[in-house]
Amino acid sequence: TDNMKIGNTFAASNGNIVIKAVNGVNTAKGSNIANYAPDNIEITNTTGNGISLAGRLANQYGDIVLTNNGADGIDVASSANIINADGKLAMNNTGAGGIDIMGKVTTQSKGTVIITNSDSNVTIGDNTSNNNYIDSDGKVTINIDNGNLLNFGVDKTLINTNSGADLDINVTNGAIGEEVGPCDG
Repeated sequence: TDNMKIGNTFAASNGNIVIKAVNGVNTAKGSNIANYAPDNIEITNTTGNGISLAGRLANQYGDIVLTNNGADGIDVASSANIINADGKLAMNNTGAGGIDIMGKVTTQSKGTVIITNSDSNVTIGDNTSNNNYIDSDGKVTINIDNGNLLNFGVDKTLINTNSGADLDINVTNGAIGEEVGPCDG
């Protein structure tokens, strides 16, 4: 809890890990938040800043839900490793900073990934050796309203679904990729 600002709360009850903040949540590189009980991890930021994860976040038998309404959005740093088995891994953002996934987001045991973003962009990728940024053997759903789904500008596998899992991408008032202008020719 060293990176939590005054006035934020951290609570664990009945196996759940719940972090609620009004001015941002930051985890450091090398940090570890893990839940091995059959319950959930919920991280919520309601106003200022955003959610910035640089360490490990793991849940074995429940859901991981990240919800941000702060200006800076949700940032999964290159050093971050979010792992969820046998449940839903959800990222919900209304912050202007969007969702930046530069680290690893993995679901196992047919767990699903659901990314919901509005009024900003979702950007995936980085300049490290990372690859398969979103890796899931369950369904991956990305919903964006008034924003774009963007590649950081790298030639890598950004989203990998395996074991026959589906990938659904829905963008309203935005695009998948960025318009580069008219083609000559």
